[in-house]
Amino acid sequence: MYAKSLPALRCLRHAGFLLACGTGLLGMLPAAHAAKPAPPLNPPAALEEIAASSTSAWDRVVVLPDGRLLVELPRWAGNKGPAIAVLDANGTPQPYPDATWNDPSAPPSSRFVAPADMQLQPDGTLWVLDSGQPDPAGKPVEGGPRS
Repeated sequence: MYAKSLPALRCLRHAGFLLACGTGLLGMLPAAHAAKPAPPLNPPAALEEIAASSTSAWDRVVVLPDGRLLVELPRWAGNKGPAIAVLDANGTPQPYPDATWNDPSAPPSSRFVAPADMQLQPDGTLWVLDSGQPDPAGKPVEGGPRS
């Protein structure tokens, strides 16, 4: 009977057989389990304030290997001064790595335009992603976007 059936019917039979096999195999797989979050390391520990600012909004904070804090001060948040700063002993932001990189009058290709993220690698390398877009609703500045 199988040899006399139409080719389309034979294809349907094969598809049905494969579907039945696939469904059977799925039933043999163990049920998926959601990952459980890790428990807190020290639940009774109180939060400790390391640094704070009442004059500027920080978007990113990175702790350097020597313990200094780097902060990103986005201009779109109304911040004046350096785009990337290291906090001095008094908690005052100082341009990082220097004033030239944070000079808004310098060409966009040789300064921070609009840093969007900072990542510190285990070897101490600091990566800064600069969107080159000081206004989130605007277009990037020519020569500004880079990492």
